[in-house]
Amino acid sequence: MSTPTGKLAAQQLENMQELCKDHPRGSFFNTLGVAEYRAGNYEAAIEACTKSLDMTPKELDLPGPHPGDLAFLAMSHFQLGENEQANEFRKQLTEAMKHKKFQSDEETVGFVKEVNELLDAVADVGAGTNKESSTVSKDINE
Repeated sequence: MSTPTGKLAAQQLENMQELCKDHPRGSFFNTLGVAEYRAGNYEAAIEACTKSLDMTPKELDLPGPHPGDLAFLAMSHFQLGENEQANEFRKQLTEAMKHKKFQSDEETVGFVKEVNELLDAVADVGAGTNKESSTVSKDINE
């Protein structure tokens, strides 16, 4: 990251890591996980989202895991070639999206779309459309 934008992004990522260290909260770890994923740091994204997965439901009084964590866990595992884990997190994402709170949340719906596009891109090349993605999309629209 030698460009000015790259240096700024690296500094912001470092700041977020420090914030999580000094003030561990699920929502902070979620944001860090997203940032790590976007930076291509997939193992670090898994670590941060896993911490968020443990903390966020209690902090936000959710009935289960937050779909944002599940989405970035699915995509991170997929990027690392861990397709079985990626698909397991996508199944959990499908279940989490049945909660009405998340069905109308644009950011969360966008994450679901991103997961489906990423995981289905490979499935479409090999064996046709993956049926689980239509299930997630159908659940969102109901």
